Amino acid sequence: TAINLAQGSLINTDNPFDIAIGGEGWFAVKRNNDTYYSRTGSFTRDAQGYLVDDNGNYLLVANANNLTANPDGSYSVDSSINTD
Repeated sequence: TAINLAQGSLINTDNPFDIAIGGEGWFAVKRNNDTYYSRTGSFTRDAQGYLVDDNGNYLLVANANNLTANPDGSYSVDSSINTD
C-alpha cells in the first residue's frame, strides 16, 4: 500500500500547541517503549505538562515539553531542562 506524503493545507487553529510540517518530515511520538512517526500535528498538554497527540502519545523532541505560559498568552521554552 502506498503512503501519500503530499503536502496538505496549512490551517490556523486556536490551539497554540498545533504544529505543522512544511515539506518533508515526521513527528516522533512515544507510546510505552515504542517510537512511532506521524505527520499529524495536533497536540495538547497532559496533566504533567507534556505535549501529547490525540492518542496520548508523547511528542519526542528536545526541549519542546518545557513550555511555560506567559502572562500575554504566549509560551516560552526553557531549553536548560533536558527532556531526552
